[in-house]
Amino acid sequence: MVGVEQWAEIRRLVLVERRSQRQAARLTGVARDRSRRDVASTQGDLPGGSEESYPRTDHLLRPDGLLRRHDYTVDILGGATGLSFASDYREIDGLIFPTTRRVYGYEGDYQLVPEPLLVAVDISQITLS
Repeated sequence: MVGVEQWAEIRRLVLVERRSQRQAARLTGVARDRSRRDVASTQGDLPGGSEESYPRTDHLLRPDGLLRRHDYTVDILGGATGLSFASDYREIDGLIFPTTRRVYGYEGDYQLVPEPLLVAVDISQITLS
């Protein structure tokens, strides 16, 4: 099973850096056939210990490979659903961060419920050390 971090790294290498499947597999240590499936997939498994809280998670990426939306359900909150939107990306010291996050609930087939807004995060300053 490939965790979210490895899945995201494989997709970044292939979709953003335009590396071959073979290079991505070698750099991440993931078998090439698994790497190929992960690039085609929009789903990742959460790493150790998180499965109980977030049994299902989908990631929708922008064409540049950055996260657009993260969809999930939270079992420990009675199966509560969330559509987490990331936007307003900024590059700081070579790393790219979303500076705006919004989380809404959803119903049925990912139909956004606009009210209430569940989480709003606006980052105005990022310092790396």
